[in-house]
Amino acid sequence: MSEIYEKLPSSLRIIIYTYLKHPNERILLVGEPGVGKTCFIENCRNHSHTNPRIFHDTIGLFTCHTINSRVKMAEMNNSLASSNSVDILHERLVGGQLQIPTKIIIMASVVNRSSIQKAYNYYIPLLVRWKLPITVILTHVDKDLHLWYFLDLRKLKYKMHEYKMFDSLHWVSNENGKGIYHEDLNYIHYYL
Repeated sequence: MSEIYEKLPSSLRIIIYTYLKHPNERILLVGEPGVGKTCFIENCRNHSHTNPRIFHDTIGLFTCHTINSRVKMAEMNNSLASSNSVDILHERLVGGQLQIPTKIIIMASVVNRSSIQKAYNYYIPLLVRWKLPITVILTHVDKDLHLWYFLDLRKLKYKMHEYKMFDSLHWVSNENGKGIYHEDLNYIHYYL
């Protein structure tokens, strides 16, 4: 592999080295207000140990966060939570006013029915067209099970299977801070 690298022009070698050392991850974070998007970003920033840099796009539809030198996140603002938010999101991405993301995170709360419905009715069908890695993160799993919307969670899971989004559903506990891959949250999969 190093022989191939040595044969490349120096300008291309610099680009490759820069990309490998500092890949440019642009994560689009979408979801209804109150599902935990800002807390998720704060946790990411706390683990990166860098000074946060926050800026808004020209119209204020997205808040862009610099997590570290390699990762930036564009968080959809609450003003997009209306019924036309999907159309605005599509228009902003297709129009080239924002850089196309490299990854997408859709967040929903297990105790917020509209956030789950919006995830499987709007965000997944719209964003799957970009053919980018999509992760769905469900929050508030520390709430009592009788508060959960299991029927809608099953519909979400079926929609994800329909779009071949296997192993893309993760759980986060807001109260005790257990992360996406914590073994204590595995029991949730048995309910769906």
